[in-house]
Amino acid sequence: MLSLIILVVAGAYVGLWYLLIRALPNRWAKAIVALVALYLPFWDVPYGYYNFRTLCAEEGGVKVFEKVPPQDSIYLDKSVLGAVSYMFKQGYRIVEEQDRSGQIGRWLASDPGRREVVEKASLISTYGMRSELFKRQPWGILRSDDFVFNVRTDAVVIRSTYFRWQIWISSLGIPGFGYFHYCPERISRTSPADKLRSGT
Repeated sequence: MLSLIILVVAGAYVGLWYLLIRALPNRWAKAIVALVALYLPFWDVPYGYYNFRTLCAEEGGVKVFEKVPPQDSIYLDKSVLGAVSYMFKQGYRIVEEQDRSGQIGRWLASDPGRREVVEKASLISTYGMRSELFKRQPWGILRSDDFVFNVRTDAVVIRSTYFRWQIWISSLGIPGFGYFHYCPERISRTSPADKLRSGT
């Protein structure tokens, strides 16, 4: 049903502009109106793309703010649920994770099926990880951040920032107008937890 509505709206848009262009008396007027008709659906592309590339260059990717030695334990904030097995694959020996209720569990790589409940004050991990996902920015940009922070001071030591950019028309769900660009590219996206494991 949605596809049919989109098709009808797109057809009406093209048809109205076509009738207007046919009714105009000279070629210059026709050309100007045709350019306006093409410009309107993509009006946000020039500055949107510029803004996206600027943010990408200045803030995209992994940024290290403090030297840290290699770590074999990590604490996961409740915003990073479901990453325990991934952390073990990255070489962590101990993973401590806070669930949505605030309870903290500890897993050991030597016995990954066993979860021990602990207090935050007794965390083994010096560093933790949290995420802030899909924050809307101006000009159709979505920003996601992963942070590695010191669990005692809350100071951020590593940040990984990822941007997605879409033009306004893609929010209407029109096929073929999905997300335009990613920064960094999806295949090269690096987790700050990987950096923490090996040290900076």
